[in-house]
Amino acid sequence: MICVTIRFAIVGCLVLASQRTTNAEERLVASEPLVLRHPAINKSIGNPVHCLSFVNGDALLVTGATSGVHLWDPSSGELKQTLDVDERSVDAIVQDPRGTHLVAGGAQGVIKVWEAHTFKPLATLGPTAGAIRSLSISSDAKLLASVSPNPPSVATNERFGLLLWDLATGRQLRRIDHPPPAFGSTVVAFLPDGKQLISAQDRTFRLIDVQKGAISKTIDMPELPRTIQCLAISREGRLATGVFEAKLRLWNTIDWKQILAWDAHDKPAPPRRGVSTVCFSPDGKYLLSGGLDGHVCVWDASTGRQLLELDGSGEQTSGWITGVAITADNRLLAATHFGGTATLWRLRKAE
Repeated sequence: MICVTIRFAIVGCLVLASQRTTNAEERLVASEPLVLRHPAINKSIGNPVHCLSFVNGDALLVTGATSGVHLWDPSSGELKQTLDVDERSVDAIVQDPRGTHLVAGGAQGVIKVWEAHTFKPLATLGPTAGAIRSLSISSDAKLLASVSPNPPSVATNERFGLLLWDLATGRQLRRIDHPPPAFGSTVVAFLPDGKQLISAQDRTFRLIDVQKGAISKTIDMPELPRTIQCLAISREGRLATGVFEAKLRLWNTIDWKQILAWDAHDKPAPPRRGVSTVCFSPDGKYLLSGGLDGHVCVWDASTGRQLLELDGSGEQTSGWITGVAITADNRLLAATHFGGTATLWRLRKAE
């Protein structure tokens, strides 16, 4: 499961809400929310929580915020440990598919690597020339990809580059020249075969041959109303994208044609509607989405039918949704918020 997101800020909140379904097929219900309040460190810019991941067989939830990398007990909401990160904010977190490494990157351009079971520090990569906004690890857990501006010494007209690292040694293998985005940022993810990366920015996908270290194909999508803001790839190779429009889209990664599109996060809400983050469940059955409206939705990944919606209307949490994740057994759903919190819900099928 690969999830990549770009983050911005509004004010919102989350409480348990209703389910909107179209028929008597499978529905999900959720428990009352368990809110995880993050320590307020950088008060000058608030305390946004940017990203998250379940680790150690889903025994812990890891979140990244302006106050560092935090490890939580998802059953009690207790903060168990804070990992040392010399960053003013942690903007990207990823665990490798084999569950051996935890990797985090932040605003100072530093990437930290820990052993995922003991959280022993293994390597510090960089600093790169700019903030780490996107990270992805190949299916064989050997390669790490990061997005960062090119070093000023590089003789190129392009400001951005994709960096490939050897995850075991921390050695930078190559920098792949890449056009800079016209708006927003660039997000990357390995395809399931580990031989190709996909980057998304503006209204364009680019396929990158990892072996050659070069862009092999460019897919322009001028019909998209706005720039791509988030993507997720299932282990079967389906691609989900969200832009700052009230719609989710599924793509075929063989011919790069759109399979399905449906309305999402389309209720009127200040300051805007739209999708801010997406993620597949590990088994590929569900697609999760978070919105600028502070809502979290669970969808049938094959049909786009909504199974659950968690509506933001309380005062326990704040900010739009910056990340979503679900455990391998599909029983625990988590979301991070811009306003210094994360939320956990227990899920079950409706009777």
